[in-house]
Amino acid sequence: MSSPIETRFSPKRVSIALVTAWVVSIVATLLIGNPWIVLASIFLGGALPFALLAIWLPRSRFGKFVQEAASVWQLRIFGITMLFAYSVYANKWAGDVINELFHVDSSHFGVSTTVFAVLFAPFGLIYRQDVIGWLWIVFILLGALLTSVLPLSLLTPGRAALGWKAWIGGLLFVFVGAFVLAMSANLANSFKPLAMRFAIWADFNDSHLCTDDWTSKTNSVVFLGDQRVLVFFPENPANSRFSVESCNYAKSF
Repeated sequence: MSSPIETRFSPKRVSIALVTAWVVSIVATLLIGNPWIVLASIFLGGALPFALLAIWLPRSRFGKFVQEAASVWQLRIFGITMLFAYSVYANKWAGDVINELFHVDSSHFGVSTTVFAVLFAPFGLIYRQDVIGWLWIVFILLGALLTSVLPLSLLTPGRAALGWKAWIGGLLFVFVGAFVLAMSANLANSFKPLAMRFAIWADFNDSHLCTDDWTSKTNSVVFLGDQRVLVFFPENPANSRFSVESCNYAKSF
């Protein structure tokens, strides 16, 4: 007999709560654009596939097979090798994202590079325009199949209730699937702007020793070494908010 805690936090309820929180965070990001909401949206979007996998995989046949396979040392070595290869590729992808956004070495963005490497699986593999495009095609084909199968289910002799259930399930699949894919496509389109906001919050410094002329306009910098800093000018036009400037390190404290 399951305990009250297990009943309250059942896999189904937890999954629904996580998906609902993810959808709400995306909508709030699009409507409000608050940096903290943006940060929550990025983390929820990145953690959701892992969380759902952790909840449902142990209960599936494939999950039981993985648990049994983990006892074979050859497969453990293979798994560790794949994990190492994944971490290398994830760090490479994270560095490419930073370089594309700021055109500097990603080693100057330690926090962002680490976070983006963790988010590689959802944003580097799942939330991609090409992947979502193929998912749309599959979804349209399944929707077309349902529109032809569901009317036949209503005509099945003696199974009217099952037919209506099929209709309701099919409609929920169409509406929920379309909404999730639309939100995923929006998240894929918004990833780079969201990533830039996060990097500005996480890796740009508000304190420095520079007294150059540009310091009267902003205090947000990333130290590049050799008396150079990457400066963020929030009041500038969108195509000129970042600039590499010299720093005299003349301020004393």
